[in-house]
Amino acid sequence: MAYESFTLDTFKAQFGLTYTQTSGARDVISPIAPSVTLTAILKRHVPLVVGRTSGKGRSEFLVAPILTEVRDILD
Repeated sequence: MAYESFTLDTFKAQFGLTYTQTSGARDVISPIAPSVTLTAILKRHVPLVVGRTSGKGRSEFLVAPILTEVRDILD
């Protein structure tokens, strides 16, 4: 199934998951400033994808570097 076709309801049904949203989660998680490296990567990649590419392209150019940054922070 294509990434754009997934919805939260479909995901919950397919995997038998429950989802509980709390309003206070943002209060518990402190913001973290992006690294100089991530900022530079995003400055280069954003013009390449805005209005020009698919969800897959956005994932490869924008989401992947952000997830790498999160991994680096958590390691």
